[in-house]
Amino acid sequence: MYSLLSWVKLKNRRKVEKRINEQPQYTAQIKVDGDDHTLHFMALFSEREDAVPIIFCNGWPSCFLEFLPLVELVRGKYSPKDLPYVHLTC
Repeated sequence: MYSLLSWVKLKNRRKVEKRINEQPQYTAQIKVDGDDHTLHFMALFSEREDAVPIIFCNGWPSCFLEFLPLVELVRGKYSPKDLPYVHLTC
């Protein structure tokens, strides 16, 4: 698990930043109890109509970096045309 402290101490932080920035990332605006919030997430979208939706969510104090190896693995194995599922990581 990546904590804020381990991120600050990470000697190869630029290498990890590069890995993160190579992934498709998005933001979405939502309103909860009248307050506006911005969600940041990585997502892989399939072009297949029969794709199965899968959502991986992290909780505090973890972050989406825990899913980075999984996203890299899936992107390396499938293209959007043959991805068997829609994979969202929040």
